Amino acid sequence: MKLFAIGDLHLSSGVNKPMDIFGPEWVGHAEKIAHNWREKVGPEDVVCVVGDISWAMQPHEAAPDLEWIGRLPGRKILIKGNHDYWWNKISHISPWLPEGIHPLQGTSITLDGVAVVGTRGWLIPGSPMFEEPQDRKVYNRECLRLENAFRSLGAIETKPIVALLHFPPMMKDGEPTRFTNILDTYGASVCLFGHLHGEDRSSAFEGVRNGVGYHLVSCDHTNFSPVLIDLKTN
Repeated sequence: MKLFAIGDLHLSSGVNKPMDIFGPEWVGHAEKIAHNWREKVGPEDVVCVVGDISWAMQPHEAAPDLEWIGRLPGRKILIKGNHDYWWNKISHISPWLPEGIHPLQGTSITLDGVAVVGTRGWLIPGSPMFEEPQDRKVYNRECLRLENAFRSLGAIETKPIVALLHFPPMMKDGEPTRFTNILDTYGASVCLFGHLHGEDRSSAFEGVRNGVGYHLVSCDHTNFSPVLIDLKTN
């Protein structure tokens, strides 16, 4: 099994939300993703999609986008992004998920000896858009969900552990956050995140810190292609 990651697909099969208004690189972006995905991913591989999957507002509107993902090779693990308004509770979206798609929301899954934990995450204190007290409340809740996801693995010795967040867990300066402390405490091997586009892509930390590899995988950052993840960081 190989593990790949990509984020921020921003699909819009069921709603009218073209992405080319954000720049020429987004023209035909879904077709680019599908082509690159089929070129790289085999049926036994796993692709982690780190949020902002569909512009839909309701699960039935997201169904065409989920079916599109379902037809691509490999098994898929999804987490919620800040624009995934169609995603409320896992129990509400499960009827619309094709076979082979696994949603995580403060939960975990183990596939072929690789443990994957996931939650949306949130803005971190110190980021330009962070506002007290409303963002602090959501930040604390998402930190608890990440910790619960790790705890749901139980007392297993599975390695590696892959953590999925939509929001970056740390700014470019590498200053630790509650998210990174949790990743360190529970021995994550890699943390995969998205959310950032354009010039903002340089605002998050990428690299290895305390044995955890941090990777931004927004699709415009990966040239609209799933990225093969090295699971031997620490």
